[in-house]
Amino acid sequence: MDSIDFGSAALPLTTAQTGMWLAQKFMPEIEFNLAEAIEIHGPLDTGLMQAALWQLTREAEALRVRFVEGDEGPRQVIRHEYGGDIPFIDFSAEPDPREAAGRWMKADYDRPLNPLTEELWFSAVLKITDGSFIWYHRVHHLLMDGLSGGLCTRRVAELYTALVEGRAPTDDTAFGSLAEILDEEAGYRASNRFLRDREYWMERFADTPSPITLSHRKLATGSLLRDRSFMEPGMVASLRALAQSSGASLPQILIALTTAYLYRMT
Repeated sequence: MDSIDFGSAALPLTTAQTGMWLAQKFMPEIEFNLAEAIEIHGPLDTGLMQAALWQLTREAEALRVRFVEGDEGPRQVIRHEYGGDIPFIDFSAEPDPREAAGRWMKADYDRPLNPLTEELWFSAVLKITDGSFIWYHRVHHLLMDGLSGGLCTRRVAELYTALVEGRAPTDDTAFGSLAEILDEEAGYRASNRFLRDREYWMERFADTPSPITLSHRKLATGSLLRDRSFMEPGMVASLRALAQSSGASLPQILIALTTAYLYRMT
């Protein structure tokens, strides 16, 4: 483990990060990981792909963050360089390369991370066949959410394309700094708008009932149940149309429908 200076360079956590930090503290056995596996069909210069990923670590501060604990509680430190590896792994000699790669990614994704001792972002380039690759990247939810993960994906595509074409990439990365985010949050919490928002939500949920559930059994702390199913294309098209007419996103529509179903069933 590389050494980290704890001092003036240490930044506090955002409100969202603090919530995630406490959840990790209370449930260390849970994996708070986000991950994405992007299939790339066709020729890929794996060396340039790795170079693009290394450049991403220099542009996105969150990828270089490590956490420390002191008398003032948890803090985050932005290191000058990313301290992990970005490997290229060839699965093409396996009897079933895709299955072997999937097994490897799942093992990495399912592993709980210690925010104080481990790299919280990881990326790898996997070879399935000569014309089929997977870019896998995984991050602890303390560092990123789905939106910032999408920004990283788009930036890697821009960086790789520039390297292949032998030109310098654009400087517009869309990544802000952690200090700017903290300043923006501090300004909001010190504003009248924050007080109005807080008053609204306290009043709105003053009579919130006890949580409801469709389950008749109690899961042990940290235990998760997962199931996977697929919707017919026509149903997906109808949901997208409903989302568009409502001015909402597809995930928001699904959350609303789940809530309505839970209400009707209970």
